[in-house]
Amino acid sequence: MRKFSLSKRMQAIIDTVPECSVVADIGCDHGKILCSLLLSKKCRYGIGTDISEMCAIKTAELLEQCKISTGEVIVGDGLSTIEDRKVDCIILAGMGGREIDRILREAKKTYKYLVIQPMNDVDILRQTLLDLGYGIQKDYMICERGQFYDIILAYDDGDGVTKYSKYDIMCGLNSRDNADFVEYANIHIKKYKDSLKKTTSRESKKELKRKIKYLKKVSRRK
Repeated sequence: MRKFSLSKRMQAIIDTVPECSVVADIGCDHGKILCSLLLSKKCRYGIGTDISEMCAIKTAELLEQCKISTGEVIVGDGLSTIEDRKVDCIILAGMGGREIDRILREAKKTYKYLVIQPMNDVDILRQTLLDLGYGIQKDYMICERGQFYDIILAYDDGDGVTKYSKYDIMCGLNSRDNADFVEYANIHIKKYKDSLKKTTSRESKKELKRKIKYLKKVSRRK
């Protein structure tokens, strides 16, 4: 059976996926996340989808090399390929935030769990999840090789009861006591302070001061 390595980002995504019957990795790329979930039996059955036929072939080959018979691969865009299937958890990772936003807004139904890891525009996605009625169970940040990644576990709440302030939308709810977020906050506090020195706009100054104050608060800086 083939062995493969996982990055810190991929392992964090795997750890965030709840135990379930059927998981679907949308934009599965190389298939490592899907195969890991099936090998560990955290998920009993897995579906990998990708708009790229080449990526779908790579995932199918990895499933075969790992001797996994409880998975399949489909070529297609977004959630359209699985809308008639019963799936408990959807993974949307490694894509741009606006692309994930499009996929979620075009979905014809909601899902029990969503695990989301966008490469950018995470604030847009937090608002979209709330708009679509999802609750947010986990929302945290990791750092790998100087790159920061947000990871969100959302669930079909029906009421969208998770309360997010304007700055929670920016930084997430689970930021306290997160060493990676503190590092992120330190970098951005410096960045905002530098911008504060350069801007002449009263409104911009006001907004930058609010961001600095919030980042200091959630990262417990004085």
